[in-house]
Amino acid sequence: MRKIKHILALCLSLVMCICTTGCSVNNYGKIPVRIALFPNITHSQGLYARATGAMDDALGDECLVSWHTFNAGPSEILALFSDSIDIGYIGPIPAINGYI
Repeated sequence: MRKIKHILALCLSLVMCICTTGCSVNNYGKIPVRIALFPNITHSQGLYARATGAMDDALGDECLVSWHTFNAGPSEILALFSDSIDIGYIGPIPAINGYI
């Protein structure tokens, strides 16, 4: 009986080691945050945050911000649904169409 417990504990330890081997944030130890915006004046909040680094300051040192530009709302919604971006500056119509 004692031998079976040792074998089960060894198997459980092995499974836990295998499952947690691939778990990491990234090479830098920072959490990646992907932000999308349109490169035009109507989305000036995103342009300002990108130019001044305000989003980097707001998220802190533990996050690694990367910016992505899109030219149309549907492509940004598609990227959001496919988990290619985390945050997006977008207008109301593409957001409503994506929700529907």
